[in-house]
Amino acid sequence: MNPPGGIPLTDSHNYEKDSRGAGYGLQFGEIGKSWATLFFYDQRRRKIRNVHLLKEASQAGADAMKQRLLSFTEMGGGTHIAQKQPVNIKETGDFPSVIQVEYEIFFEPQGAPVTNDFLTMGVVNNCYVKMRFSSYGNRKSSIRKFDAIKRQMREAFE
Repeated sequence: MNPPGGIPLTDSHNYEKDSRGAGYGLQFGEIGKSWATLFFYDQRRRKIRNVHLLKEASQAGADAMKQRLLSFTEMGGGTHIAQKQPVNIKETGDFPSVIQVEYEIFFEPQGAPVTNDFLTMGVVNNCYVKMRFSSYGNRKSSIRKFDAIKRQMREAFE
């Protein structure tokens, strides 16, 4: 598998050593620029059903949102979120033969860089596949990068 979006692999972690079913994580790129984290895990489930995926994706989306809000809170200085609804949640068919959930989280804070976070999650061969992509700056450019990375993932799993 080529690096997603041309972003080089910068770190990896074997969570299985700590807890069976916790899986593996790969980080591409540098935090603070454009970066992606890719996780593979099964939580020791024999069969991952759509209800499990939706619960897991909801938790992952909430965690991403909390993490981003916390980073803005720590910045202080009157930074606040400019838009009322920064999250767009949709179900797509990007992973073969399974429901797939995608979150788009766009923050436009005053006094801080615009951040674009994307989370996509699906199931392949009874394994959760979760990818978070984050970048600063232009939203349209970030969406194009995210779409390119998803295309690469889809091709890798076909």
